Amino acid sequence: MFLLITGGSASGKSWIAQEFAGKMDKEQSTVVLDCVAETLTEKIRAYQGEILPQQQIVEEILSEIHALGEQTDNLIVVTNQVFSDVPGTDEERKFLECLGQINQTLAKEADLFVEVVYGIPIWRKQQDEKKGWW
Repeated sequence: MFLLITGGSASGKSWIAQEFAGKMDKEQSTVVLDCVAETLTEKIRAYQGEILPQQQIVEEILSEIHALGEQTDNLIVVTNQVFSDVPGTDEERKFLECLGQINQTLAKEADLFVEVVYGIPIWRKQQDEKKGWW
């Protein structure tokens, strides 16, 4: 099962991810990846002073998340919403473009997708058997 959780800064998304992880079947392995934006930041730092290969970075991160998902029964991925603010610099714009591409792909692939607003989970994509899960 792949659950994607998104939300703004200090929305409660990490807390919600831990709550969901605690509700998973104890006989299954569960991994929480918190947060995609931090993973992206570390990748970008590796290219400091070089031309940023945006598509390559997006593909690397998606590949790493897919590999992690293959190694566990339940994968919970936490990410930040993007483009709620106008980026101030070219670097910020590139960062948000990369994160936006990653988030779009993950949302399409996720079994379950929830947006957290002020600590309240709002389901954007769910399976019938998971209704009322929260």
